[in-house]
Amino acid sequence: MRFILIILLLLLTLPISVEAGHRFPINQDFPSTFVQINVVNENEEFIPSLVHVRSFYDNILIDDYSLTISEPNQNLTVPWSKLFRGIGTEVELIASSEGYKNSDSYLFTITEDTPTTGFLFQNTFVLTRLGSISTVEINEVTETVQYLDNNFNILMFTTSEIQEFTFDPDITSIIVDLDESNPKGFLNVTMPKLLFGGPFRVVVDGFLGSSTRYDNGDSFTLQIDYLSGSHEIIIKSQTIFQISEPDPILTLDILNGDFKSGDTLSFTGTLLPIQPQAEITLTFTDSQDNVIIRNFDVLSDGSFEYNINLELVGRWNVFATYEFEGKIIKSNIIIFSIAPIDEPVVIEPEDADEPEDADEPEEPIVNEEPIVNEEPDEVEDESEAKEGISEQTSDSNTTVLILVIVVAVAAGLIFFKKDLILSKLNSPKKD
Repeated sequence: MRFILIILLLLLTLPISVEAGHRFPINQDFPSTFVQINVVNENEEFIPSLVHVRSFYDNILIDDYSLTISEPNQNLTVPWSKLFRGIGTEVELIASSEGYKNSDSYLFTITEDTPTTGFLFQNTFVLTRLGSISTVEINEVTETVQYLDNNFNILMFTTSEIQEFTFDPDITSIIVDLDESNPKGFLNVTMPKLLFGGPFRVVVDGFLGSSTRYDNGDSFTLQIDYLSGSHEIIIKSQTIFQISEPDPILTLDILNGDFKSGDTLSFTGTLLPIQPQAEITLTFTDSQDNVIIRNFDVLSDGSFEYNINLELVGRWNVFATYEFEGKIIKSNIIIFSIAPIDEPVVIEPEDADEPEDADEPEEPIVNEEPIVNEEPDEVEDESEAKEGISEQTSDSNTTVLILVIVVAVAAGLIFFKKDLILSKLNSPKKD
């Protein structure tokens, strides 16, 4: 019994502070931070209501209670700082009232920078009456901006009336001034990636705001939510359209036309626009897929010339390349052939027709016919020899030396035969 009394006395001595229906941690002073809550209907009329509060730390529910809102823009003292809750605690608020749909949730996160005293935030909950259908007009506006001689369309869907639209390339931003007549409004802005590449930062009425970004492939859409009233919304992109330098054009040509093994081949070309300290690579490939690579610098006027000796006979191709901003610029391909060297024409001397072995002339048979009948044969032999000489002379493939030898041999035969005949004629006749 005495033990139970001691426990009760200890419990009674614990400092407990009650505000808005919740208990604070032991050994903590009364919180000095507060929020401002308002609850209205579609017509912006105040509605007495309850705000349901739930707090989570490391996904564990640590608070679950309700706050009573009995007047517009009511100030409520809350322990939502690192003095009373752990850093990273998320506080969820949902407003409700009889005859109305529950509001959208409002989420507040306690951070290292959350104030430990004074004002934390203000929020207005908008409740829609059950069974009522509210109609909100959506406006569609397209603004065309010009930048670096290019036109870009910016598409906007909004519940608000846009008062002014400004494109400021100096701060890589667009500025939208608008007026929202509904309790809550939104602005959806679709921008081409070519103009604004992000990342984005949204500023609403001078304060850093939140937005939802959608990637549409070639454009970005930002959705920005806000309450009723006039607002200035600035959308700033870290990157903006820049005119890119056109890729240079690389050409290649070859001098001369017919090439033989060992000839010097001259290749010329240009790289325009002129690139500072540019290096060109020539790649030669033969019919057997052997590759020869040569590197050299381009002249200051963007032209180049390269000479090379190629020995291998056959079909070749060559092209030039240049690396530009991480890309490979390639020239046209030239196809050419290397022919073998012509062998000198060597004319083998033909074997001269050796004269038939001259048989010792048979002694003429002495008969009754006179021997002078053989003289026409002698003339005929001379005529045949001369014709032989003429035919050999006309032969273009016979060298002068062979011709001289043939003529000399023929002449010798003729005179030999003639002397032989004359000697026979002058010999005494036998009875």
